Amino acid sequence: MKKIALSVGVLTAFLVNAQSIKTTIDLVNVKDDKVAVTMEFPKMKSGDVKFHFPKTVPGTYSVDDYGRFVEGIKFLDNKGKEITFTKVNDNTYSLKNAQNLTKITYLVNDSFDEEMDDSKHKAVFSPSGTDIETGKVYLINTHGFVGYIDNMQDVPYQLIIQKPTDFYGTTALVDQDKSESTDTYTLANYAKVTDSPLMYTNRIILPLMQEEWTLFWEYTRRQENIKRQILKKI
Repeated sequence: MKKIALSVGVLTAFLVNAQSIKTTIDLVNVKDDKVAVTMEFPKMKSGDVKFHFPKTVPGTYSVDDYGRFVEGIKFLDNKGKEITFTKVNDNTYSLKNAQNLTKITYLVNDSFDEEMDDSKHKAVFSPSGTDIETGKVYLINTHGFVGYIDNMQDVPYQLIIQKPTDFYGTTALVDQDKSESTDTYTLANYAKVTDSPLMYTNRIILPLMQEEWTLFWEYTRRQENIKRQILKKI
């Protein structure tokens, strides 16, 4: 009986993962303070695809255009062949005849660096921004790293963080594997993804960042309260 229950559990997990959007954020192979992101999708229901990064996020009241921190984006079919796309604006990409789209890859720059020079754009408010300091700390406000496809916002996401073994992750999410080199999280939909910030840092400098972490999580708590108040009024 135990074997049957175990088999059912394994099968259920497999089916859930097969229908999820697998998103991998690579904190190991970081170059020039740019983080590689890979998104793998279940079968497309339409050949006309629009892929987006957020223009703004709840609680900030500002237009930040997180897509402008992305470069080198590629759309790949099930044979690894690149699919032609049109960049509509900083945040949106349009594809035609993309029913075989299975993977999107791109590099993410952080927003913190922009705070030193806001001559071209208004700097992103720090608590809702992203920070990439190779070998030191990674502030992952997920709306700055993960995009979404129209009509697939309610598909579950499997978020995988590849990390150095001496790095420690802090988040409200529950890690579902025991590996020292990867953390795996399952989220119900894209809204849950963007509502789940993470911070990874080297264990050596962890005690030095206590104050910064306190401020970070205080902002996260306040942002969640704002969302609850908005939902009550709807």
